[in-house]
Amino acid sequence: MSALTPREGDLLDVAKEFTLFQIFRGKTRCRGGRTSCLDLIFTSQKSLIEKAVAILPPSATNDHFGLQFHTTLWTQLFPSLPKSVWICPRSKRHYSGMN
Repeated sequence: MSALTPREGDLLDVAKEFTLFQIFRGKTRCRGGRTSCLDLIFTSQKSLIEKAVAILPPSATNDHFGLQFHTTLWTQLFPSLPKSVWICPRSKRHYSGMN
């Protein structure tokens, strides 16, 4: 295994500091018989990423594999803000702030 460059060391430090997990560890680039892992998927929760696989490049001139995966995203429901209502004293009609 080769020594890490300062940039690679910085990436690992950030991943450790924010407790990030690297999901895909396979080869994502093939050039001249040499392979390497250039494309990464990091997440804070392993359960959010499923079935990560490398897919072949779309053309013979491209040396990068694609990464395909399934993810589950959760959104938090925020309560809606109350709408303004104006009452006209001379009329029994109500007017909302959203017309």
